[in-house]
Parts: sequence; C-alpha cells; structure tokens
Amino acid sequence: MKINKTILSLAILKANWEIGGYDYIDNFVHLLAVLIEERKYKEIKLHELRKDFSEKYGLILPHNPLVAILNRARKKYKYVKKEYGKIIPVYNSIQVKNFSASAQEIERKFNKICKELIEFANKEFGLKITNEDVELGLLSFLKTHDLDILFASKDVSILPDLKPSKKLKYVISKFIISISNSEPEIFQFLLDVAVGHALANAVVYSTDLSQFFGKLKGLNVYLDTHIILNLMGYNGIFKKEATEELISHLKDGGASLLIFDVNKNEVLSVLEDARKRLESGEYYMDKASRVLRYCIDHELTASDVELKITSLDKLLKKYEIQESALPMYNNSEYHYQVDEVKLKNTIISVYNRFAPDIEIIGTTKEATVDRDISVLSGIYRLRQGRRPRTIGDSKYIFVTSNVALAYATRQFEQSEFEDKEYFTIPACLTDTLLDTIIWLQMPAKIHSIKKSFIGYCYSAIQPSQELISRYISEVEKLKAAGEITEDQYYLLRCHRSTLNLLELKTLGDPDNVDGGTPKQILDDIITKIKLKEKREVEDLKKKVQVERQKNEEIHNTLEIKSEKIAAYISNFLLAIMIIIAIVGSVYSYRTYFEEQIKPNPVILIITISSTLLSLVNGFNLMKLRDKVRTFIKTKIINWLQNV
Repeated sequence: MKINKTILSLAILKANWEIGGYDYIDNFVHLLAVLIEERKYKEIKLHELRKDFSEKYGLILPHNPLVAILNRARKKYKYVKKEYGKIIPVYNSIQVKNFSASAQEIERKFNKICKELIEFANKEFGLKITNEDVELGLLSFLKTHDLDILFASKDVSILPDLKPSKKLKYVISKFIISISNSEPEIFQFLLDVAVGHALANAVVYSTDLSQFFGKLKGLNVYLDTHIILNLMGYNGIFKKEATEELISHLKDGGASLLIFDVNKNEVLSVLEDARKRLESGEYYMDKASRVLRYCIDHELTASDVELKITSLDKLLKKYEIQESALPMYNNSEYHYQVDEVKLKNTIISVYNRFAPDIEIIGTTKEATVDRDISVLSGIYRLRQGRRPRTIGDSKYIFVTSNVALAYATRQFEQSEFEDKEYFTIPACLTDTLLDTIIWLQMPAKIHSIKKSFIGYCYSAIQPSQELISRYISEVEKLKAAGEITEDQYYLLRCHRSTLNLLELKTLGDPDNVDGGTPKQILDDIITKIKLKEKREVEDLKKKVQVERQKNEEIHNTLEIKSEKIAAYISNFLLAIMIIIAIVGSVYSYRTYFEEQIKPNPVILIITISSTLLSLVNGFNLMKLRDKVRTFIKTKIINWLQNV
C-alpha cells in the first residue's frame, strides 16, 4: 500500500531533524531542494511553489513560511539567488538528500501500523476499517491536536482540510495507549509523526516562534489550577510526569515558579468538593469534576483526598512554587488595566465556539471564567503596559492547560492593542506550547514529548462535555416518559461505570448517542452489579470454607496438644496410684505377719475400697487412668478455646 504523502512527509521531517541536527526551517530547505531538482524551475514563483509543495508533500505552507524557507535556502545553503527581483535556482549548489531509503522504511512501519490498527479496531470494538480509514483517522487525530501546539491565534494548519473523525480519534488514542509499552517500534513511529507534525507547525509560525526562544532567567511563571492538579496526579501518571519535566526545564532555565492565591484556593476548593462528595457518596457522574471522576475511577477515598489537601503546601515547596497575591487595582495606574468586560466576552465567545452546547452564563462555569479574568488582568497589571517581543522580556506569564483560554487571550490582545502586526508574547500560554519550545531549542529534551503525547491520548478518550450532555438529555427523556424508574435513573447518573460505558458505546462520538444508549448502559450496569454480587457470594463461600478449614485445623491442633497433656498427667497419676497400691500391699502384708506393726487406717481404707471396687465394678488402675485422661483432655480443650 502506498503511504499517504502527508504522513510520509511528517515522518521524514522528524527523521531529518533528529539525525541531521537541522532546525525546523532547515528541515524544509531539504524538502525544497528535492522539489526544485524534480520540477527543474527556471524561476521560482511563490504561488506555484506553494501548489507544488502541497502536491508532493501533502503539506500546506502559507506565504510567509515559504518566504522564510527560501531565505534560509538563499542565505545559508545558496540553493537559490535573487536576480532583478526574481528567485532563481542555483542548481550546481543544490545538494539533494535521497529520501528513498527512509521512505521505504517509513512505509514498512506504516503498513505494519495499518494491519495492527485494523485488527485492534475489529477485535476491541467490532469496527471494520480500511487502510484509507487509518490514514484519514491519523491525520484527523493530528489535526484536532493542532490548536494545542499552534504558536499564535491564527486559524492556520499545515495539514490538508478534512473532517475530523471523533470515532477514529478515539480508536487511535486507545490503540496508542495499548501499544505504548508492548509495541515500541509502532509506538515510536506514531510518536515520530506527531513530532513531525509539531515541526511542521513550527515552520508555519516561524516568524512568531523565534520570539519565544531565548533565556528564561528573570521570567515569572504563574501556574494555573490544573497544572497543580497534574502535579498531584489527578490527571494521570503521564500528565504528572510531563508536568514535572516542564517545571524542571523552566527552573533549569532560570524561571521562577509561582501560583496566585486565587488559583491555590481553587485547587483547595476542587479537592474539598471531591472529598465531601466521596464522603457523602452523593454525586452525579456527569456533573463530577475531573478530580472526582479520577478518584471514583481509581477507588480513592475521602481520606486519600484529605491527605492531598493537607500536603498541598508541602507539594508547592517540593517544586519550589511560591504563593503570590494578585496585584491590587491602583487608580494611579489605571492605564495598565485592560477592559475586563471585553476580555470576558472574548473568552465566552471562544468557549462557545469550542463547545457550543455548554452553558456558561448563569452557571458555575461563569465563576471560573471570572476567576481566570482576574488572574489575566493581574498579569497585565504586573506587565505595566509592556508588550514584550521575546519570552525573556515577558517577565510575567500565566501558564495553563486550558487551550481555549490561551487562544482567547491571544485573540483579545490582537483586537485590543494597536499595531496588530507587531508580535508580542501573550499573557497566557499553554504548557504544551512551552514544552514544544523547549525541545525545539534542545532536541535532547524530546523524551518529555512522549509523556505529553500519551497524556494527550488519555485526554482524547475521556467523554467530552458535548457527549455527556447528549447522554443526559436522553436519560431525562426516558425518565419523563416513565420508561425508567427512579433507581434506574440514579444508576444512569451516578454509577461509577457510567462514563466508561458511555465512551465505549459511542467511541467518544456524540452523534452515536440515541434513545437506546442509556438502556444499553443500564443493562451493562445491572449485569455488572449482578456479576459483582455473584462474585461477592462466591468470595463469601470461599471465606467460610477457609474459616471452616482453619477451625478444623485449630481443633485438630488442640486435640493433639490436649491429648499429649492429658496423657502425661494421667500416666503420672497412674504411676502414683501404682506406687500407693504397692506400698499398701506391702504394708498390709507386714501388718498381717508382724503383730507388732499396727494397721494404718488410711492405707487400710484405700486397700479395702480398691478391692471392693474391683470385685463389684471390675475397677482397675488402667481404666481409671483412661477416664482421668479423657476428663483432663476435655477440660484443657474447653480452657484453650476460651482463652
């Protein structure tokens, strides 16, 4: 099968970047050289070059990136020159890199991925897909990740236009997670394509991106709430490790890490809410925070969350994150303050674009927006009107995992400030962007991208708010129609398996939700409950059997020990009685034959009594010993059992 040219190009970009030591623009210069040699241009015209580049490599380069690539080819490599305003190839200077060997190896790996992914989709989800589906699915997977790594708020993507498939995105994410450890070659190829995608986006924003490079010394980085929750492990181990590495890189670069008091209080509020709900057991899964969902999925208790709450200061100290108060409003510096109403409208507009089904005004989400506005406004006051052109000159930035918030901030700045073509470092950046900038400057740091990549896959399989909203709508319809009971309604809203079953039934696609979805989920939940009850009964039976065997072993041990003790005592008593009998017999004999010895009344009574018992009942010392042994054994067993 012929590999998709876009995927091939992305993989080649990563391979060249890693092996050749090229930067993200040099990478494209070598692709340009191959294209010039192949097309035999007499003169390079930008509109033709853009079209030819797209046809050969499947990548869409805007005007400015093409100019940047041509300038690098002219100044550094001398592949082209300018004559009378025209761009002319210099063929005797062009060194064409042979990509055929790399292409063959990439194609082999991609064919293997197609085969594995097709089998995975069929086996795990009963979904029949083709090689073409895999290609389109992988590209749509990358395209939905575009916004996480774009360096400005321009709606530009280097990937071809296509309709993202939520279903295939879900399947691919699941596949990547499943093979991340078991199939290192396949996983590495997919990671290479993702890195190539980031490199390609880097060249699209090369003009702006250069402003992000430089030293971090003197930069004050304020961390958002979910960055701290990442460090606490509430968004999974890969998010935690990726965030730890980002923080390490920032500190190594000389940046100071801080958290505003309002964000720290929000962390505590989120944790306290989760603790209370876990303690009470009353919550709707669709309204649960990510922290609460994580606790439920991982069977964490209210005590576990309480421990996290009490150890927050210790965690901040561990990562050298200082708490800071929001700067106060100052009437004498009113000109440093931004239009918060306009900022709020911009944020809400972007949120509505990202998730049109989610209500913000009049809900708890509006309070979150207001808190973000107070933080961003604080950053602008700290900057005191400065419009930094480099990240080192920024002095103050707010780092978040909320892509929409960073995107909205950049849009606000572009509309608010004059000289819109004058690029400045936004007040708000994403953690993904900072990660990307770091490894673009230091390729040795690329191992952190692996964790971010897997973390993104885990995020991609979580039910979206749109999916949850559609599901709840169908549940409410069933309740209103009387088709489900109150108990069933509660199960559909509160059972810990609900969201996991929802994403499995729909493959993360809201369009797959219909009136039958809640009923299917309800059947699965009831089946799970019955299976759990059955397992509990079986476990109880096993426990009873184990206890019975244990009691039998204890009883047998008591029998053996008590038997030994009783035998020892009864034999000892028998020996004494035999000695008494012998002494009595000898004494009686001497009394009978020797007149001077007077009979002893005690010995006489014992002798006569034993003789009479022997004659009447067949009494003998052996029987007496056995009865004594049985008596003692019974007493010992009763005593040991009551100890």
